[in-house]
Amino acid sequence: FIAIILVSALISMTIVITLEKAFKNQSTTADAMEERGKIVVESIMTYLFEPCWQSTMTDPDCNFPYGHHQLLLYFHLAPGSTQISDTNVHYMFRCINEEGGKYEVGNPVRSSDFNHDHAWGSRASVDAGTTNTPIELGRVVLQSDHSVGVDVLEYGPSYLLKLEMYDNQNTATRFDDEGCRISENYDTQLLFIVGGGSPTEFTLHFRSLEVGQLII
Repeated sequence: FIAIILVSALISMTIVITLEKAFKNQSTTADAMEERGKIVVESIMTYLFEPCWQSTMTDPDCNFPYGHHQLLLYFHLAPGSTQISDTNVHYMFRCINEEGGKYEVGNPVRSSDFNHDHAWGSRASVDAGTTNTPIELGRVVLQSDHSVGVDVLEYGPSYLLKLEMYDNQNTATRFDDEGCRISENYDTQLLFIVGGGSPTEFTLHFRSLEVGQLII
């Protein structure tokens, strides 16, 4: 009987040790696979102010207050960041909604990942023949080479990305549109989220409607 108890105890201890090792190996593998890091913003500037839907006009009071409102983000990853897929990094714009006015939208929030902004091509990009270039498609590119989209971000290089603030959703009505306009009347909040981590938030203040101004 004593021998049976000793054997049982030995078997139980072996199972516990084996399970403990397996759990540790699983945790180590999960840690290795986790993408984590932080976006370091170098600068943000206005890229396109095209408030009249599918028109290069820049009159904010035109008959089609939808258009394209775009920024350029210059950034790199912080030290200690792992390699991060462009689909695992997101940005979000949020602002006040101009309710009851001609610039009211369906939802004053717009988000996208760093892989593709999913927005309709602007009139300016169509006219210039750049609609399908990596930058216009919302792909991350190297600051040193804009011709190739980057799928995996890593610490070291500096990157460039077009941020689409506003989405007219290809319709001639504002009530299903989403996002924020370049406006001198209010500030806009910009958030970056890497994986499931906490967001990093910036406040954007537009001093004018002219393209090329430095926001951050």
